Amino acid sequence: MKTRYVLLMAFMAVIMGSITGPASGAWVYIYDTETPPDGEPPGLGDDRIREKAAAWQERMNVDHYLPLTGTQVSDAAAGQHRQIEFYGPIDTPTAATNKGWVYTKDVNSVVEFYWLDESDNELQLTSYGQLKVVTASIADANVTTAKIADSAVTFAKLGCAKDEDDMVSDSNVHIPTQQSVKKYVDDQIPAATSAAKAWVQFNSSGTIQGTGYNVASVARNSTGNYTITWDTDFANDDYVVIAVGLGVPSVANEAVVWVNSVAVGSCVVKCSKGYDATLKDLGMSIVAFGTQ
Repeated sequence: MKTRYVLLMAFMAVIMGSITGPASGAWVYIYDTETPPDGEPPGLGDDRIREKAAAWQERMNVDHYLPLTGTQVSDAAAGQHRQIEFYGPIDTPTAATNKGWVYTKDVNSVVEFYWLDESDNELQLTSYGQLKVVTASIADANVTTAKIADSAVTFAKLGCAKDEDDMVSDSNVHIPTQQSVKKYVDDQIPAATSAAKAWVQFNSSGTIQGTGYNVASVARNSTGNYTITWDTDFANDDYVVIAVGLGVPSVANEAVVWVNSVAVGSCVVKCSKGYDATLKDLGMSIVAFGTQ
């Protein structure tokens, strides 16, 4: 009877060489701390030892490479990891000198990956299927021109965690979809020339109304003749200026406004009474578009 038991154990051990987890949700070999029981015949001791060895190999073979060759774990790669499977999320471990911990914690009902160092610094490594974006302070002394200019420093991907309250995020890749925040690639930003680079409103005396933008001054050269000087020059003189007269026109006091000349640092606008070339003072609104 004992011989058949040993042969069965050896046969099952061969089968266990390819098993990496409990078949059908149950282990083949029982690992019982109360086996052998008190009073069991000493002659079954060797069988119990084999049973314990098979049970240990079966369980360790889930995460470690421990295949059997016949009845022995003899492969040169035996003991290497197949995977690291965490049983479940835990609380933060207690830090200790010269030790580090890799573990999982539950974050918003999702198990995430963590690291804890000996100084009790806990770092969340994943967030909703992505590597978690990590922010850190950089001391001024550590920021050098060489480091900033290093061609090896690249930004591969800009994303956001799904749990960021101030951003709308795609549920699969967690990239911002909200219009106000999603454009971050150079070729997706509108061309520089598509935005107004200067604007101003002034009255008939050439006095700026409000503050304007990128306008250093407005000068009334003479009746109906105004020079607008830019605070920042344009790159060239092929930019566009739009001038609009202010006030309520009438047939008797009809005005014509036009851009008389354009330079990189200024432009001249004029206003005439009707189409008879007689200049007249008039408040205006000016907008300029171009490259600076």
